[in-house]
Amino acid sequence: MPVLAGTGALWLAFTVAHLALSGRWWLWLAVDAVPPLFFLLAPLALGAGAAAVRRRRRTVALLAAAALLLGAGQSGVNVRRWQGGDGPAPPDALRVFVWNYWDEGGAPMGLGKSLRWCRPRRIRRSSLQMCRGLGLPGMCV
Repeated sequence: MPVLAGTGALWLAFTVAHLALSGRWWLWLAVDAVPPLFFLLAPLALGAGAAAVRRRRRTVALLAAAALLLGAGQSGVNVRRWQGGDGPAPPDALRVFVWNYWDEGGAPMGLGKSLRWCRPRRIRRSSLQMCRGLGLPGMCV
């Protein structure tokens, strides 16, 4: 089935392009809308399809394995959690918090309210950014 091998090659090319262009080229933002779990599910589906193919089984399986290895870090699956993780943060760990200064209604929240929220959480470094949106998520003036 050349269709399955072609699909595997296209997905591998997409994964490589995603790793190379994500966060570096602004037009790639539209492509970044692909759900992260696809980087895990697409190669697994290709691998399952490889079992049904006789002539190009090895080709499809290698393409799926390469795409899975390259895209696993983009899938959002935290493998370290299954291994026990890193454990809790040490007591002297640096806590960083970034807060958009404008709330959803467009009125400023104020520095006082922000500091009252941060103090009980022992946040040592904070960044208050001021971004008035255009009504679209992630779009600032």
